[in-house]
Amino acid sequence: MGDIHAGKMGNETHMLVKNHPEMAAAAQHFRKFFKWVNTDPGAAYTELEAYTAVLFPQHPLTEEWNKLFFRIVQNKGGMVAEVIRFMELKKRLLIDTNPETFATQIRHVEHLLKELKRTEKIYESEGRLETQKIPFLIEYGK
Repeated sequence: MGDIHAGKMGNETHMLVKNHPEMAAAAQHFRKFFKWVNTDPGAAYTELEAYTAVLFPQHPLTEEWNKLFFRIVQNKGGMVAEVIRFMELKKRLLIDTNPETFATQIRHVEHLLKELKRTEKIYESEGRLETQKIPFLIEYGK
């Protein structure tokens, strides 16, 4: 299996900001996260927390999502179970926050989850489930 592409998050964010101006602050935090993730991890994590606080206010799953997202981005991938959990959390956050606004993103996550679960079965049958890292690329448009 090739890399799992999380999608062109910049394009998603642009459309959400265009249609929902209150999300502009979240988009700025997300851009800052990517600006700092490789040079100042502490500042990047702070921006990630600010992003989720704006986008998913006081949702009980944001802390777990932040930790997984941060680790997966820094490592440019993760074990199958980690990436599946990350995507399941993302789907839950989007659905709980606003399923109409995030309908496109929810469908994208569902598609990725299907691919990941197929990959999980293949890796399990090959005995690589616990050892094979999945590259996970985040494309963030400027």
